[in-house]
Amino acid sequence: HNGTGILPPETLMPWVVSMFFAAIVGGAIFFVGRTISRAARDGDPAGSRGSIIRVAAVALFLVWVVVHTASASIRQVPAGNVGVVYEFGSIVGQKGEGLQFIAPWQTMKRASVQVQRHRFEQVTAFSSETQDVLLTVTVNYQVSPNAVQGLYRNVGPNCFDRLIEARVVNFVKEETVKYAS
Repeated sequence: HNGTGILPPETLMPWVVSMFFAAIVGGAIFFVGRTISRAARDGDPAGSRGSIIRVAAVALFLVWVVVHTASASIRQVPAGNVGVVYEFGSIVGQKGEGLQFIAPWQTMKRASVQVQRHRFEQVTAFSSETQDVLLTVTVNYQVSPNAVQGLYRNVGPNCFDRLIEARVVNFVKEETVKYAS
């Protein structure tokens, strides 16, 4: 349990492939229109059709690029979370909850800033008489929205496992030894 969730896969490659495909399709249609226009004689309606096809090819390309870029850039960050924005593996920013826009080559991981609870079952410790004690421990924790980037940068997204889990077990052992069974 690390308190984070990764949003659906967002990578640079689908956007690049789509832009490449848009260029090929738009270019092919444009080339067909140009060929029709060049083959037409003066005053022939085929020349006009070729011009219309070229304009349609440019319009199709522009609409394709705008729509796909916009859809690849819109992200939803649920309430109680922040989005940590990555660009080529480096953390470059953070987005608050709600509808957010990022560049299509960026990715975003969601980090919860809500109070979370983790339960540790059967933590083994000793009393002051060295009697075995089995405990169930519950820890409530919350990450400050201002600390998320630093935490992700210095510890990683699985910060709970790295920072809290081992400390809780040690703290329980240090405290139970102070009490009699």
